[in-house]
Amino acid sequence: MKLFGRAVTALGSLLMVGILVLVNLQVFMRYVMDRPLAWADEAARMTYISMVFIVSVALAALMNHIVVTVGSVDLDKPWVRWWNAVGTAVGGFACLLLCYAAWSSMDRLSRGSTAALGLSNGLIMWMAWTTVALTGVLLLVNSVRSLRGTAGVTSELEQAREEAL
Repeated sequence: MKLFGRAVTALGSLLMVGILVLVNLQVFMRYVMDRPLAWADEAARMTYISMVFIVSVALAALMNHIVVTVGSVDLDKPWVRWWNAVGTAVGGFACLLLCYAAWSSMDRLSRGSTAALGLSNGLIMWMAWTTVALTGVLLLVNSVRSLRGTAGVTSELEQAREEAL
């Protein structure tokens, strides 16, 4: 799971570099060359949206998603593992419920194309739907891993644990 998370994180990092390149290219073309690109703003926006959704998958795969610590950070205690598992499962079910509710609207929302690039709106809609569904599945997997006590501890949680003990 860590290898998958790192690979997706690398993809998110490449998308971030792409955003920086696109924005700087647009600034250069607009203010230095006085010939703005019609498609650069739209491409940067699409890249940003993709990056956000893709990185959410990486965070879930690496168990670096949002964690709320209530009462104790000692994962050796069974009730702490159960509390963590329930919280993670609620997040996973919320993602899957969102995907279920959005399914009926996906065809309607996917029609048409973007103004400058002419890309199908379905490209970004289906990418968002797929990554939210995958995030939900990974959160449910993490919930089971928490119950079994095999979940990896994030560096932030480890730091909080050391400060508490």
